[in-house]
Amino acid sequence: MSFATVFRAFPFPARFLVAHHVLFPLWIGTACGEVECAAVDVGSHHEACCAKIYDEAKPYYNYLTQRCREACDEGSYYDEKKRECVEADGVECVEPPTKSDGEPLFPLETYSYKCCVKKGKLYYDDEQHRCTTRSPTRS
Repeated sequence: MSFATVFRAFPFPARFLVAHHVLFPLWIGTACGEVECAAVDVGSHHEACCAKIYDEAKPYYNYLTQRCREACDEGSYYDEKKRECVEADGVECVEPPTKSDGEPLFPLETYSYKCCVKKGKLYYDDEQHRCTTRSPTRS
């Protein structure tokens, strides 16, 4: 089956077009070596893709560089620009620990908040990477 346009018939079969649409982003990511897990299915998460590929070695995703990354230890946070874990005083509840297969033990979207609540603090300050008793204010 070929597609017909307003001006002329398109000579490629439908299977070729679908395969090209699906495989081209994967090929670009592999050939360039710069993008990982960018062509994940709608509704799935980049972290799930990284966990499948690297297990617990690189379970998280750096959205700035579009690469899988390692998990940071307690008391440190991930600096996306520097592409490394940074230790700082007072840093807490940044990312959940992971299982041996790389999957986080707790949902990423709610981990910081729930971790802070367990510590008796109701808010999480994204800029300082710590729990607070008052809502963080942005200047």
